[in-house]
Formats: sequence, structure tokens, C-alpha cells
Amino acid sequence: MKKIINSFVSFFTGNDNTTSIMTASEALEMVAPISGAAVPLYTIRPMLAFQTPEQSPGGYSTLIKWWTRSNYIHVELVLNDSMWLSAAAGKGVRVKKLGPLKSNYTYVRLNSVTLTEEQLNSFSKWLAKQNGRGYDFWGIIFSQIFPFRLENPSEGFCSEVVTKALQMLTVPNTSCLQPNLITPGDLAKLYNLP
Repeated sequence: MKKIINSFVSFFTGNDNTTSIMTASEALEMVAPISGAAVPLYTIRPMLAFQTPEQSPGGYSTLIKWWTRSNYIHVELVLNDSMWLSAAAGKGVRVKKLGPLKSNYTYVRLNSVTLTEEQLNSFSKWLAKQNGRGYDFWGIIFSQIFPFRLENPSEGFCSEVVTKALQMLTVPNTSCLQPNLITPGDLAKLYNLP
């Protein structure tokens, strides 16, 4: 158990030759062990952060709104109020320390999920692989606009990365979703946003 927590902390603090995302104490807060459990269990509190074209104006936002017929054009994942997982054009996929919540997002708090050591370890390794990946413009075009269902496994776009993370966290109602076909609007509908 200690080894898994240490690897999780190492990833988020940069002690494994990655870029520092947060301090060790902040990372430890993310893996809150549940005391008294027969097997070690950990709680993660996910929250979705959505943007509308009004919250993030620009031509790309307008195009996404038009194509998806949704008011939601971008989504990010917030974990335990400490960390963001995002994918954005020009920045790629990033795992970063959470600053103050931004006013240009609409937030949806999801129910906490409980992970075993093995699930936490898998999720930590998956997050480490996400950080620094490129932004998948072609994946959007060939899975969202044209029905070829293609994706680039070395890159990602916002709703794809967030959906995969929700699946890794075993969030209810996400296991049947195909991440490269999901839009921010699809996730908004799943969580009853207007």
C-alpha cells in the first residue's frame, strides 16, 4: 500500500523526473485511505468543469457549438479539488495543480468513487501517460465530424480524455461510452445540464 501511495505522490510532485504538479502533502490528500476497510480503499472526488462559447469565445468554440449542436464546447476533470485533467488546442493533454476555481466554467460535482489499491495504481499510471500528450485535431475530425471512428492513441481531445478518466475511476454510467465519440455536450446531457 505504501509503495502505491508513494508512486502516486511521486508522479504528482515531480519526484519521478516529471514536471512538478503539486506538493507531496497535496498529493497525499488526493488518496484518502478509508480506515477500517478489509482491503485498502481510497476515495476520489471527481468534478466536471464545462465551458460554453460565451465562457470561452472564439471561432473554434463557435464551430464546436455548431457541429455538436450543444451549448457545451469544452470539458475538464477536477479531482479532489486539487488537480485538473484537461486537453486543449495548442496545449495538449495536461495534468496540473488546481488553482482557484475559475468563474468561466460550469461545475458538476459527481459522487465520490472508491478505488482499490490496484485501481488507484492503474489510474496513477494512466494519468502519468496522459500528461504531455498532444491534442488530437485529426481524432476530432475523423471521429466527431466524419464517421470513421478513428483516433490517435498518442494524442487526445477534451471529452475523450475526460471520458477515459471517468471510466478508469469506475464512475457509473460511463463504462459503455466510446470516448473518441463523446462530445462535451454528451457528458453534459449525461449529468443533466440544460
